[in-house]
Amino acid sequence: MLKTGKSGEIKTHTKWGKFLEKSMGKIMREVSVIPIKPDITITDNYSLEEHGIKGIILHTPGHTNGSISVVLNSKIAFIGDLTHGFPLRGKTDFPFVAENLEDVYQSWRKLLDEGVELFYQSHGREFKRELLLKRLKKRN
Repeated sequence: MLKTGKSGEIKTHTKWGKFLEKSMGKIMREVSVIPIKPDITITDNYSLEEHGIKGIILHTPGHTNGSISVVLNSKIAFIGDLTHGFPLRGKTDFPFVAENLEDVYQSWRKLLDEGVELFYQSHGREFKRELLLKRLKKRN
């Protein structure tokens, strides 16, 4: 997205997503920014040690194809919009909108395989790995 200035097609996957789509319409479907040349290109398993942080950046697509998560050595992860725990919903679940819902589930598994114990999401409270395991089990 940084290089092209355009995101992929965002699809709604929940009642909240459909509500937001009706409310915000075209804004949600066509996200664009001024293209830029990134200072750093982040690859999967990008070490943050040289920046003084004990952890890695993982590519965790799903919400968007370029989504990333920061996983600290302490088994805490900052996952952005890979889940949503919107207060009005009262639970943490898959995002309202995502470019690829199957990628969301694969990214959840990837984070669990990394041994992450505690997750911080952009929208909602932190949660423990057991909740993500429960959501994946419910899906299958």
